Amino acid sequence: MKLQGIYLIVAIIFVSCHMKENKMTNTHCNYSIIWKYKIKPESKEKFEREYGPRGTWFKLFSQSINYAGSFLNKSEEEADTYILIDTWTDKKSYEDFKEKNREVYDRLSAQFENLYEREEKVGSFDLVK
Repeated sequence: MKLQGIYLIVAIIFVSCHMKENKMTNTHCNYSIIWKYKIKPESKEKFEREYGPRGTWFKLFSQSINYAGSFLNKSEEEADTYILIDTWTDKKSYEDFKEKNREVYDRLSAQFENLYEREEKVGSFDLVK
């Protein structure tokens, strides 16, 4: 990932997490998981719909009061490349939700894997306070 991309990720996390409160819990997001996708060009619309701000993953995660939002960003430098940032109040809440909903999570992952050529977990990040 180019240095410019790293600055974009930092800016997005700052704006989305630090400036907006999670209205349901009145807390900021403290934990982010960042994914990088190289999508199949013919799947662009469906990928953006399913992984976007009101897509299937958003609907699943929104069942948790500790989910703070997801932010899908398209690269300007790399064709068909996206960064997805999932934000939560804390790591434990994310892991508990994922474990509790493992069957649905795995089913959706399998259902949508035909939309991309590559999925890479960039990493998990804790907010520095």
